[in-house]
Amino acid sequence: MFLYEIIIVVLVLALDLGSKYGVCSALGVVDGVQTKPDITAIKNVFSFSYSENTGASWGMFAGKTTALTVFTAIGLLVLFLFLFFNKKDSKFFRTCLVLILAGGLGNLYDRIAFGYVRDFIYVEFMNFPTFNVADSFLTVSTILVVIYAIFIMPKEISEKQKKQAEIDKYIPIAYPYDALSGTDIMPAAEADPVREDEKDATV
Repeated sequence: MFLYEIIIVVLVLALDLGSKYGVCSALGVVDGVQTKPDITAIKNVFSFSYSENTGASWGMFAGKTTALTVFTAIGLLVLFLFLFFNKKDSKFFRTCLVLILAGGLGNLYDRIAFGYVRDFIYVEFMNFPTFNVADSFLTVSTILVVIYAIFIMPKEISEKQKKQAEIDKYIPIAYPYDALSGTDIMPAAEADPVREDEKDATV
């Protein structure tokens, strides 16, 4: 990974874990119980309300914390190795993957430390499931990756192929080399071309 990508991961983790700690403190969360009323951020838009998620997004696989922890850890490890060894992808694509990695690490920390993910952002007008900062980065980045893969990546691949085709025009054809005779092994049609004077002689 590049230095700027490591910085992004650190900043996102700090924002996610810091916001969880700050909001939980403001809501008076003690042993998983909210002791203070919800905090309205924007009236009728969204507020802060504590909840615990033992499953994945939208409450799926509730109670499967151990399996989700293992699965998430393996997925994030694979993503980290991809970013570490493959450094030729576009900066936009890599940044999206880095944000997914950072968001995943934030929720993975919760699952390991508490056995659940701490959620606190509630969008009132959409009746959206409560989520956190890590979920926001995960969701937005995943959508951007899908858009990139469908609409942008094919064009980039096509451009690379065109540039390579232009370069290949000026590269001479390479033939297998015969070390014993010290000559190239050329196809029969090119190895024994018919001379123009021989053509005339046979007419």
